[in-house]
Amino acid sequence: MKKKILTVVVVLVLAMAVIGVVIHKNGQDEKGGISFISESEQIELSLDKLTITDFSGTLVNGKGETFEHDFSGILLRDALENNGFVVEETSEVTVTSADNYSATITGDEILNDDKVYIATACDGEKVEGIDEGTNGAELVVFGDKNSKRCVRYLMEVEVK
Repeated sequence: MKKKILTVVVVLVLAMAVIGVVIHKNGQDEKGGISFISESEQIELSLDKLTITDFSGTLVNGKGETFEHDFSGILLRDALENNGFVVEETSEVTVTSADNYSATITGDEILNDDKVYIATACDGEKVEGIDEGTNGAELVVFGDKNSKRCVRYLMEVEVK
């Protein structure tokens, strides 16, 4: 009898997990979005709600090779401030991707003009999301010795 009850419980838990995944997937639209989080609030910002501008810059890979790119996107500072988040020089911002890669940016860097952006397009192509057919975003940090802090599949920005 205990085995039957345990089996039923396991089946129900698995079914609930599958339903949760389906609901989560159906809740995602092809426009993508980013969670902005602070100690006092959390908002989900759809990528199509960003005020997009064009910008260009040089990125350096791990081998020291430089590449010029043309992007469309928004300064991370503007995306945060336009949505009520306060960034100070002493702030620390952690960005995390859909595949759990993360990077940390200082408030001082974010407040520096033309340094840290959220890109939605690169060289005329939309940035893809982690799921096929979805639009995504990428954190772009100019001025680093390599582009390890450029975070593709950007999902979350946490301000501390």
